[in-house]
Amino acid sequence: MQKPFRNTTTTCLLMLLSITGIPRIRGQLLSGCLDGETQHYDGERWIHSGNFLVVCSEGKIKVLKCMTDAGTVLEVGTEGLVEDGVTYSCVDEPDEPMHDEGSGLDPELGVHCQDENDMVVDHFWICCVGKKLKGCADDRGNTQKAGHFVVGQGLLKYCNIHPSGLRGRIEPKGCFNGTEYDDPDDEQFHAKKYAIWRQGDVDLRCGDQGIVVYRCYVDGKQLYFGAAWMDSHGAFHICK
Repeated sequence: MQKPFRNTTTTCLLMLLSITGIPRIRGQLLSGCLDGETQHYDGERWIHSGNFLVVCSEGKIKVLKCMTDAGTVLEVGTEGLVEDGVTYSCVDEPDEPMHDEGSGLDPELGVHCQDENDMVVDHFWICCVGKKLKGCADDRGNTQKAGHFVVGQGLLKYCNIHPSGLRGRIEPKGCFNGTEYDDPDDEQFHAKKYAIWRQGDVDLRCGDQGIVVYRCYVDGKQLYFGAAWMDSHGAFHICK
């Protein structure tokens, strides 16, 4: 939250699936766990992403409790805690198979330049002359050497290229709720994953696919995405 939105009331769903299901966290047999690039031993506890108390247990990272931005500890199952204008819920979700999205490219074969022109592969900006990574590119082809950029439906990414230019990483950073004219590095427009905020007559949510409609407000009633209704004038509407 860190006050990234213009409205005064925000909802934050601290979902366990956001910890156990994202590609940055992987278990490594029984010898420990890997969180990003940090190795943790079995039984070790730490704070992940500022909002989750986790433990490495038999090669798997498990969530023990959630935490608000102010540091208040929430037990799993807690819903509707309001703190500093933000409503927090520590929600457990059933285990589901993990499906990492990929480009379909064979990592062993790699991608080779066809000429000396720069090229973009999965948002990585590649210098074909120097055979190095130069930076990242958004959906519109705008390139940059480092920093935040936006793709898809408001997905916020961070371009992290090693000084050698031989390796790099595009890190997920939640969503960007600014306009195309706003600076992606401006933190007031940054929204954490699973955050929900009000915009006009709808609530928007930062999810896996970016910013989507979560809920609509009609005549004082709340209707969730996909709900349909007829108004008093006989017009048909869908919350989407």
